Amino acid sequence: MQRINELHTSYLGFQYPLLFPYREDDYRHYVNHRQEPGFNNKRNRLTIREWFYFRLQMRQSEAQTLLRSRRLFQQFIVDGYTMMESERLSFIKYNQSKLRVDKYNNLCQASTSSQTQGSQQGKRVVLPSSFIGSRKFMDQLYFDGMAICSYMGFLDLFITFTCNPKWLEITRVLAKLKLSPTYRPDIVSRVFKIKFEQLLTGLT
Repeated sequence: MQRINELHTSYLGFQYPLLFPYREDDYRHYVNHRQEPGFNNKRNRLTIREWFYFRLQMRQSEAQTLLRSRRLFQQFIVDGYTMMESERLSFIKYNQSKLRVDKYNNLCQASTSSQTQGSQQGKRVVLPSSFIGSRKFMDQLYFDGMAICSYMGFLDLFITFTCNPKWLEITRVLAKLKLSPTYRPDIVSRVFKIKFEQLLTGLT
């Protein structure tokens, strides 16, 4: 028995034998982007996020076994999200110097000087504000909200926008596939994103 990392090339093949019956190699962290004349990009490696974007697209020339797997497709998306979060956390862990967290650690040393000796053990990993859900991310949202209120004034309306799975754009696509909106959360999310951006454009 051997335990492999979730970013291993054979992870999805072993995890989903029904979706990958031939145990195809999937994501590889050392795959380069396509090099074209005049193409300049600082990041030239394929990320797990871009790979999942590619896998979740509908193509006429390919079999739609993955997209028609219903509940198994839902589990595949959840595992894909955890794989993306694992890759991001690994990058943050091993690139603390590039993220300039040394200044943040120095500021925290004065406030944590009263902690016990046991709390000083181990190595602290600081999550930047770009990581959704981190403490600095929530602080940044709070500061942005206070800045908007100080400039524009306090809010008068609190608008909520929810998704209706019976929207024409959703039912029109799923009718051809003979699937319910529950089994294709990717399509529901895309339509919701488009309509939400239209709402924001109309409000501005």
